[in-house]
Amino acid sequence: MHAASLADGRSVVVKGLRPDIRVRSARDIALLRGIGELVDRVHPNADKIRPLDVVAELELTLRNELDLQRAGCQRQPVAAQFPRFR
Repeated sequence: MHAASLADGRSVVVKGLRPDIRVRSARDIALLRGIGELVDRVHPNADKIRPLDVVAELELTLRNELDLQRAGCQRQPVAAQFPRFR
């Protein structure tokens, strides 16, 4: 995310995404899920470290980060908490 100014002087925040980021991230998550499944089967403490839960949390966080509509909706409540910085 980057701070920027519009032509009329208003401050905005710009979030850019690489064109293929969704495909790449889906591929990475699939790879991590496969590794998590392996760890879940062979690691003696898999029930404690719960690798598939870790991957699921990472996937959710990544999905939320890539959702620009969601990011825009979240901006308003955060901005209301910091009126001095608007």
